[in-house]
Amino acid sequence: GSANFNTGWEKYTTGFGTIHGNYWLGLEHVYNILQNNPAFYLTVMARLKNDIYRCSYKTFRLANQLNNYTITIGNFELYTGPYFSLDDAFTDIDLTIDGRPFSTLDKDFTNYNCPQRLEGGWWF
Repeated sequence: GSANFNTGWEKYTTGFGTIHGNYWLGLEHVYNILQNNPAFYLTVMARLKNDIYRCSYKTFRLANQLNNYTITIGNFELYTGPYFSLDDAFTDIDLTIDGRPFSTLDKDFTNYNCPQRLEGGWWF
């Protein structure tokens, strides 16, 4: 099934979608998991037919809801293996999400209406 990612703060906090389709676990659930477990940020993308691209970060933390789930990500790790490595888009100086609060349609911390323009919540 298809989930609507163009939604508000409450749904991004609690989660939405179906586990057998598009799914957002929920920021509060991720925050709670990360309190007791070390984690790394991982992105897997399918691009250019069957090629799969991957990148990871050593640190991945979220602040609590009172701090708008501000994200902290650590050093980019170049991946070598059966996948192609993605460039370091999340800590590139012009594109970084490190230190950014989470924004949604109804709780936008950007100066450019990013959640509305890009139709979803994220650390813009």
